[in-house]
Amino acid sequence: MTSLLHFLLKLETKQSENGLRRRAEELAVAMECRCYESDAKNRTRYVEYRFALRDYLAAACCIAALAAVILLLLGQAGVA
Repeated sequence: MTSLLHFLLKLETKQSENGLRRRAEELAVAMECRCYESDAKNRTRYVEYRFALRDYLAAACCIAALAAVILLLLGQAGVA
């Protein structure tokens, strides 16, 4: 009984090792197909952007233009 248990454990270990090896090979092929390089020269960096004065000015201009269009449309409709 114990020899059967040892055999099954060895079989399960070999199958899981084969699965891991196959997954590693698939990952390596996928990385190679995407031309992945391990050097960090061409890697993108995470940059957190913040609003600057020109962003607030652009937002104010867009809001003013929208308000002007709404007022013009209301004026043509005879509401204002």
